[in-house]
This record gives sequence, structure tokens and C-alpha cells, in this order.
Amino acid sequence: MENAEFGCFDTENCDNFEKVDSNRLFEIEGDVMESEQIKGTVFDIRKNYLAEQDEVQTTFWLKGCQMSCIWCNHPEGINARTHPVYLPYRCIRSCSNCLERSKHGGIRSVKGEIQVDALQPENWEDLIAVCPTGALGWDSQHLSVQDAVRIVLDQSRDTPAAHMSVFLAGGEPLLQADFAAEFLRTLKEMNVETGLETALFVPMESVLKVEPYLDHVYADLKLFDGLQHRKYTGVPNGRIKKNIQLLLESARRQHVVVRTSLISDVTAQEENIAAISRYIAGIYEDVTYEIRNYNPLSQERYPLAEHRACFAKNMKPYSAQQIQKFANIARENGVRNVIEGI
Repeated sequence: MENAEFGCFDTENCDNFEKVDSNRLFEIEGDVMESEQIKGTVFDIRKNYLAEQDEVQTTFWLKGCQMSCIWCNHPEGINARTHPVYLPYRCIRSCSNCLERSKHGGIRSVKGEIQVDALQPENWEDLIAVCPTGALGWDSQHLSVQDAVRIVLDQSRDTPAAHMSVFLAGGEPLLQADFAAEFLRTLKEMNVETGLETALFVPMESVLKVEPYLDHVYADLKLFDGLQHRKYTGVPNGRIKKNIQLLLESARRQHVVVRTSLISDVTAQEENIAAISRYIAGIYEDVTYEIRNYNPLSQERYPLAEHRACFAKNMKPYSAQQIQKFANIARENGVRNVIEGI
């Protein structure tokens, strides 16, 4: 029987469940008028059921990133500003609502196909409102902390599970550190497990804001060499290394996973993996390091983000044997705990 106040919906049959205090959301309404003014810009929200853990995990992707990795996994999250997006597969070609109302060339018909230029000064609110199918919409939404918590609770009701968790990803979620910290703090007060996926190219103060409210951190370290890092991501990596050191010296260091995605001829170099391994193992000898494949699904997101993919076609994923080779290099350079991601 569903019980909306519990992370576990069948409490009699769950051995280890944590009570999720949804009432806390309403108890603190009078105390969080200031936090209610803090809003996050979110471009995606997804729920996953993790069968092995019997857990409902909801991930919020926050907009904005200062890096420009040529292989960006979520290019639609780079631009921090909300802007219109067009989904051709939803469009009714015979409908001309948006075309009739477009005044500045933001929407045109070229050989029977709709073309959208989101940079034009249209009344996009009006154009989106008259689209009957949702083919034209916003690429993100602005959520208060309470809005976000309600989404978590609503999604958890749909899938009975013993546990609930919420992860923040991006983009770079720590560019919205005030929203992230308040959201995570509220979740912890409700006994919800929390996590963060970050590239850590942010001020150390942003990391310190959220660190007390995190159960898990997945931190990317793509390239150890500073010049190579700047070449392929657009930014230096000194700040990233310092933030990784901060996390690996913190009380939560056992729950920090450093990650490198394998990009052919870029990150997938023996010396790069060896250098990263020596660095992180030198800070914390029991560090966990994940070496994993690049996500090929990102190719499909580039047209929506008005960015060009750096690869003419998706890279062939590394085999388990090839990943194991890199994992062995990490072990040879001091890392005891290596996750071989596929």
C-alpha cells in the first residue's frame, strides 16, 4: 500500500527503510521565505529505479557550465540562460500559429520545414503559448526549492522503493551553489540521500556551501596536464585539482569518486591515467577512481543546443578488456579502488 510519507511504500516488507519526512517541507515554509526566492534553472529531471538498491533516484540537471569540453555530454546544459527550443518531431507542419505571429524572423518556413532562430527578439512567451503540440517550448524551467522537493515526492510515489535519493548534475550544478545548497539541506532534513556530479571548475566557496549536505560526490578529472586540459576543455585545471584535494581531505572523502571518461587520443592516454592516479592517491590512499566509457547518446543532443559535435560519428566504446588495461595502470600508480565502468 502506498504511503507517501515514506521512502519505502510497503514498510512491513522493507528491512531497512528511512522515513522521508515530507511534512518537514510544510513546517519550514514560514522559515524559508528567503530560500523561496532562490530558484534553480533546471533543464532536465529524470527518475530511475535502481533495482539492486531498491531505490528511486531522481536527478536534476542544472543549467550553466564555464567549461567547453569538445566532447560535452550535455551540450544543452552549457548556456546558463533559458531559451526557446524546437522539437521537429512534435510539429504539425500544416499548423501556422507560430509563423503568423513571428515578427522578427525567429521562426521561418524554408522548403516546408520550420526553422527557429532563438537569438531573434521575438515574443517567445506568446509563440510558445500558441503551439498546440509542445514542438516549441523552453529548454529549461525555473524552480524554487519547494517546487523541486515536491517533484521528488511526486516522483517517488509512482514507484514503491525502500529508499529515495536525489542527485544534482549539469551543466555544472555548483554554478548555482545557493540553490543547490538550500535544496540539498532541505532534502537532508527530510532524510533523503543526496549526491552531486561535478567538474569542480568553481570557486572553493561553492564546494564548501554544499559539502555538509552531500552523501555522494562524483568529481571529474579529465586531463592532468594543464595545457592539454585548457586545449580540450577551454579552461585550466588548477582550481579543479584544488577542489578535488579539498574533497579528498574532507570528512566525506570515503564517499567521493573521481572519474575520467575515456576519449580516444585525448583522455585515454596511459600517462594521463597514471598522472591522475598518482595525484589522487597521494592525497588519499583509499581514494576511489572510476574509469569509464564516453556516453555516445550525447551526439543526439547537439542540434537542440545549437552546438556542433566534435566527432563526425560516435566513438567506438572501449571494450571491458581495454578499460581493464587503464584500470591496471591506475592500480600500478597507487589507486587501490578502481571502478571499471562500461
